[in-house]
Amino acid sequence: MGSSMSPRLFAAAMMMAASFCYALMSAISRSLGQEVPTGQIVFFRAAVAVLPVVIWLSWRGRLRGWWRTRRPMGHAWRSLFGGASLFLHFAALALVPLAEVSAINYLVPLMIVALAAFVLKERIWGARLVAVLVGLAGAALIVAPKLGQGLPTGGEGLGVLLVLSSTILTAAAMIQIRRLSETEQTGTIVLYFSLTVMVASLTTIPFGWVMTSADQLLRLVAIGLIGGVAQILMTESYARADASFIAPFEYTGILWSISLGLILFAEVPAWITLAGAAIVLAASASLAWSERRSHR
Repeated sequence: MGSSMSPRLFAAAMMMAASFCYALMSAISRSLGQEVPTGQIVFFRAAVAVLPVVIWLSWRGRLRGWWRTRRPMGHAWRSLFGGASLFLHFAALALVPLAEVSAINYLVPLMIVALAAFVLKERIWGARLVAVLVGLAGAALIVAPKLGQGLPTGGEGLGVLLVLSSTILTAAAMIQIRRLSETEQTGTIVLYFSLTVMVASLTTIPFGWVMTSADQLLRLVAIGLIGGVAQILMTESYARADASFIAPFEYTGILWSISLGLILFAEVPAWITLAGAAIVLAASASLAWSERRSHR
């Protein structure tokens, strides 16, 4: 039993490490939110992440011929959705506490279900529909108190709208990845995205990139490296165990975000934020559980 459990436990540890990396990346971005333009942060996230990803793909033997594709427009749409989601996510982190951004981000699995009903014509049956509605109710608890706070002036109200928009775009990107995965290899999908977003983010230079200090540059590079490592850890964890087993460990991200927000920014989540986060996580977990049952 010990040997059979070892790969699963290792996969779970990798997912928790990935969740920590994503939370840490967001925390570093939040620390730069008032100092460095969002487009500049997105550039470093995409550009620097290429290094660990290329090393990983080469080690895995998935780098050869990565540029060959039969679906250039598919990659363009994936890059558009994913790049816009990154931009909105980093922009929101300058306005909204870390834990709240993390909690709202857990709507992504539910948004995928909702979008798949329209885009892929997938049927939303009872358990799926209930999970989506419950998750949205939990998000409403987090979002509602913020919507009246500084919407026109760039306060938390605007921030939560940016996060919600980011989750929708992330869900759209995930659906597009699902489509691309039918014909494209992992290296092709990952590198086309990173390189496209890197080039696209350069168009924001006229809007006020700044000459960074050594400390700011170090943090920007860290965002890219940590983001790339997180992507690798998450991919490897799903390769080592069933998604239904792995997915719940991703929810440790909210704990990392709360801890980092408290330690680095003295952010204490309100009880309504914690309640909303618990509802969103419960809805996402119930969706994963119901999916596991349906595939038995």
